[in-house]
Amino acid sequence: MEKHISELNHNRDGKLDDAIRQEVVRIADEWLSDTDPSRNVAIVMIAGLFLGPNVDAIAKTMGIDSGFVQCVADRMRASKLWTETGGVDYADWLAGDYLGVANFGLDLDVAEGVFVRTIDQVDGQYLFKLVEEEC
Repeated sequence: MEKHISELNHNRDGKLDDAIRQEVVRIADEWLSDTDPSRNVAIVMIAGLFLGPNVDAIAKTMGIDSGFVQCVADRMRASKLWTETGGVDYADWLAGDYLGVANFGLDLDVAEGVFVRTIDQVDGQYLFKLVEEEC
């Protein structure tokens, strides 16, 4: 899968980049306002759905500084939300009722450096621990 995503990222044209960018922004608009300070972090997370955890592809497609994307990527990988094999683990976003929204919010906190998701679970939900990190 990682090779496939890399090939897609390498062979994308401008129209596909535009379509991906528009869809990422559309999804971000559903979760966050334009003025929310977490918006760019959320855009990086959501772009990972379409582009995989590829820092260069996300930075280029979304027009976000690659250093910023790398910082988010490091946090997402440390929590196993982004994998080294080119995947993302966002299944918890699809939980019913308000649980999916809460899970998105927790993952956003991970991406912002507030929490780290652990591998431990209680009742099917991951546990998180508070961290102090600046990037």
